[in-house]
Amino acid sequence: MPYASMIAVTRRQHQRLPKTNGKSTKEVLRAVVARLPEELQPGLVARMNS
Repeated sequence: MPYASMIAVTRRQHQRLPKTNGKSTKEVLRAVVARLPEELQPGLVARMNS
């Protein structure tokens, strides 16, 4: 099988896979903010909500 066709087959298989993330953008951002120092968190959360 030529190299280009192997890439095409792999790409098609990958596109058919279900998305497993399941988290909204806000949930991901809140998790990232939670890792920051506590004094920075309230300001960033307030900006996300506005």
